[in-house]
Amino acid sequence: LDASVQFYTAGLGLTLREEFDDIIGLRSTHKFSFEVASVFLECGDGQYVELHPAGDGEMSPPGFPMNHLAFAVVDVDAAYGRALAAGAVPFGFSLPDEDWDGAPLDVIMSGDQPEPMRMAFLQGPSSELIELYQAPTDTQA
Repeated sequence: LDASVQFYTAGLGLTLREEFDDIIGLRSTHKFSFEVASVFLECGDGQYVELHPAGDGEMSPPGFPMNHLAFAVVDVDAAYGRALAAGAVPFGFSLPDEDWDGAPLDVIMSGDQPEPMRMAFLQGPSSELIELYQAPTDTQA
């Protein structure tokens, strides 16, 4: 992850916005950990690249936490519905203590500056893994 952050900042001019220790899923009955660190790199005009550590192995078929595109949206639930109507399919994950079907979920990106958000995962028409995420309203442009 450090080498990727260095590449995207020094090599491509993106700016490190925030580093997170974990993502915490929020259910009405409990919380659960995704057990994955991440960084947000700002591209400008409110656009970000989100990176997760992938290990040293080869890329595998779509799966968490790496090899996916993340798009900031104003309303995750509406964007998720539109994507499904356009042919996307839900994409869920089996985490250590929880199964998640990929449908919109409130989470907290934990770290020095925890950040709540809402996110969802689905697969596009070429089986690409796509994350839709919605930042808190007060940080939206």
